Amino acid sequence: MLPQGIITGLSTTLGQRALRLVTVRATVLTGFGLLTAASFGLLLIGARTPLFVISALLAGRAVSIGLVISPLLAVLTGSLGPAELNDASTLYSICQRIAGSLGVGLIAAIYASQAATSGAIPALHLTGVLIAAISALGLLAAPLLPAERNQARYGQ
Repeated sequence: MLPQGIITGLSTTLGQRALRLVTVRATVLTGFGLLTAASFGLLLIGARTPLFVISALLAGRAVSIGLVISPLLAVLTGSLGPAELNDASTLYSICQRIAGSLGVGLIAAIYASQAATSGAIPALHLTGVLIAAISALGLLAAPLLPAERNQARYGQ
């Protein structure tokens, strides 16, 4: 999990830098597209899957998260003044942590239930499909984001 956390942190910086070159919409579409593909990639994992394949899938998921989080935060806080920015950032962090905790808890409960009845590999495949479906919803919603670059904040 440590490499995945490091990659997520680095890709968050990548997401911020991407906003200088492309739109929020393009960055988030790319992130959710990668997350959906990498989540469907979990269907390829079996008992004999090499560790490097699993690592590549997890790395792809980690990169995608960074490409989504920073641009969405930029959209949410882009029109706020300095006095409002601290409260907005705190509120965003709270909502992100609550939603993340609920999501991880739900996926873990589904995995545990499925693993108890069908085994670990089918449970992994089911949770991969569920995560891919959720990220596909984000992919479908991403075109609603702004199509222009945030010039005021990123100096372009």
